[in-house]
Amino acid sequence: ILPNLVPPIALLGYLAVTATAIKPGVAIIFSIALGLAFNNTVYLLNRIKAMSEAEKNKQINLPIRRSFYLEGNPCLVSTLIVMTGFSVFLFSYFSLNQTFGACMIVSIFAGMLGDLIFLPALLAQFPWLLGQKSPAFFQTRRRELLSRQRRIDLDVSEV
Repeated sequence: ILPNLVPPIALLGYLAVTATAIKPGVAIIFSIALGLAFNNTVYLLNRIKAMSEAEKNKQINLPIRRSFYLEGNPCLVSTLIVMTGFSVFLFSYFSLNQTFGACMIVSIFAGMLGDLIFLPALLAQFPWLLGQKSPAFFQTRRRELLSRQRRIDLDVSEV
């Protein structure tokens, strides 16, 4: 969900920089931006999960890298196509349409950055978000259990 917060935050920043008032027409853009951002995120996460289950390995970064290698270009191209479609609104004589087009382009671009840059970094740093444990987690947990067992053995031997 965190990468999907990038488009609304970028849109708020754009609205603040351009001093655009938030009207009902502009407020609708937030829901559209979230919908478009969730689309790529769900697609990428589904691919990572499928690759992780297929490989059954303990390396967390390998399915993430492969997934973004395979799915990064299609997400990039589809995002650029949608941005090109919304760029038509920039040439409208009606100012609300121009504002809509500019806001959508900013939010779609921010969604692409969130999905292709922020999401892989987040998943590599926090693999438990995918329901997986990193090898470092298992090693640390094993050390903790062994040290706890040694303390228990020492306590028992003193009795």
